[in-house]
Amino acid sequence: MRPLAAWLLLGSLLRGAPAADRDWAGPLRWVNAHPFHAVFLDTPPLDARIPRRAVFDLRLGHYNTLAMSPNVLTTPAGLALQANALAGLPQTSLDTASLAATAATRPAETFLFADTETTRLDLSWLQPLSDRWALAFEVPLYGHHGGVFDRTIEGFHKTFNFPDLNRSLTPANQTQLVVAHGTDQRVVSGPFEPAFGDLTARWMHLAQPDRSGQPAVLLSGSLKLPTGPASRFLGSGGWDWGLALAASKELGDFRLNATLGHNWHAGWRGLRSVPIRNTWDMHWGAECRFTPNWSILLQFSRLEHALQTASRETFGRPSYNVGLGFAYRSGDQLLLEGGFFENLTEDNNSYDVGLQYRMRWLP
Repeated sequence: MRPLAAWLLLGSLLRGAPAADRDWAGPLRWVNAHPFHAVFLDTPPLDARIPRRAVFDLRLGHYNTLAMSPNVLTTPAGLALQANALAGLPQTSLDTASLAATAATRPAETFLFADTETTRLDLSWLQPLSDRWALAFEVPLYGHHGGVFDRTIEGFHKTFNFPDLNRSLTPANQTQLVVAHGTDQRVVSGPFEPAFGDLTARWMHLAQPDRSGQPAVLLSGSLKLPTGPASRFLGSGGWDWGLALAASKELGDFRLNATLGHNWHAGWRGLRSVPIRNTWDMHWGAECRFTPNWSILLQFSRLEHALQTASRETFGRPSYNVGLGFAYRSGDQLLLEGGFFENLTEDNNSYDVGLQYRMRWLP
């Protein structure tokens, strides 16, 4: 009887409580948690519909980043890292004081270095105002720390003969963040306590619902308030705003979605000389519902970096990211989601890999 009981339990889990008719999980929602981009406003994948009830959303993500502008490797601090690697010596941390001193003597350049893992908890509340209008408020709680993924990622790259991407130049599981442009500099070494970042308010208008032969169309506007501490890479200190257009279409057990957004950035408090540019974000995704309660989610994104003119060879190029996840709905009140994200390019304007878990509750 035990095997029979196990199969019955598995069937119950897969079936779950009856989900609301045609209730989709929506796009695989994610953020660019790169420490030099997360402080600015971006446009996430948006769901082109207005829910019938309020939605409380929790998203927990863990992301690994190693990124540097090429000019870092031309400084005495960068050359020391390369010399250690060539000699096979134990790798040491970047000499941030030396890098800052070099930046002061080369004021026309921007030096960028980020070696960290980021854990981020996003909290959001979406309140429908009618069947066509809604307001949403989002705030992240996150911090940077050494983490545990560095050696795993290095082994993965070696196994599949992927490029090293300078990972052999730095010690594993450390936190160092450096932005320097002349005497405008910000340096953080070592982990620090989590704190809340900048609050984002977003309005949404469903211009057209999903109809036969016509996709659903959603218009959105957003405003990011400077509520996070800019000195700790947890906020920009400026008021950013953005506009977005989202669309979706149901095709049987499939639902396609797309989002296009433009973000206007006000600058970076304490780093006014660092060149900041406005950005475009684009997302394409699909959801396949293979039971009334379970879905597979696929998301592809093209992202620009606010620091794109600070280092055109790396941060200046858009990143292309892919995400794969699953969603489980329990009735019409609870949704659980998990996802894995990978940067497909070798540039430094997005984190390397990320894991995310999500819980959505409709009270």
